[in-house]
Amino acid sequence: MLVDGTHDIRWLLERDEGSELLYKFRSARNESHRDCLARGKIWIGAAMALNDPFDSKPKEFLNRATAEEANAYREAVRQLRVLCFSGPFTGGPDDLLRWSHYGDGHQGYCLMIRDAAILAKTRPVTYHETYPDLAEHTPTTPGFWETVGFFKASCWKYEDERRALFPNGSELEYTIPARAIWGVVFGCWSLRDQRFEVARLALANNPKCFFFNAEIVKKSFSLEYHNTTTKYR
Repeated sequence: MLVDGTHDIRWLLERDEGSELLYKFRSARNESHRDCLARGKIWIGAAMALNDPFDSKPKEFLNRATAEEANAYREAVRQLRVLCFSGPFTGGPDDLLRWSHYGDGHQGYCLMIRDAAILAKTRPVTYHETYPDLAEHTPTTPGFWETVGFFKASCWKYEDERRALFPNGSELEYTIPARAIWGVVFGCWSLRDQRFEVARLALANNPKCFFFNAEIVKKSFSLEYHNTTTKYR
């Protein structure tokens, strides 16, 4: 049983047996994010669009001896798609960064997803101070993406990321099963009207999901998460 989050989230998880939660930050102002929530989908992004230039793009392949090797690598990267999730809430400085970078500057929301199927496909990212030696690996090496797709530089450690890889590029969206959204957390600067719209969309397929507010702790650089008193149902 995973126990995470702060205050009300932790209290509810302690009383609710189930698999680990996955956390996906969203923007309430982004039309495509609202559309995906309404349809019960999550976009699976292209590896080429990842914001880290080293992520899933091993630098050894940028200077391969032959054009054939280099082109094989570039084609493999173009086809790779990645579904990324964040780690559990702690309330500490890492949460501040994640909300700022991925939660629309604390104006968005975070889906807390309990889905054993996608959880089984995810692995945690490991964070390295030095670049791993990948000289012997090529896109044709067995387990290539399992080797090169799950490490990042240590400066990204605050993400505490979990991800699933889709190497053949054929899947563009992942379908969230009905009732798999365990909870929705609203950022501390999110607006009332946007909260009601997000809640309406979430409840359509997840009638029992919980709603929480991220709240600023006045005397420290941290957040607390409390069950909302607003009636969304």
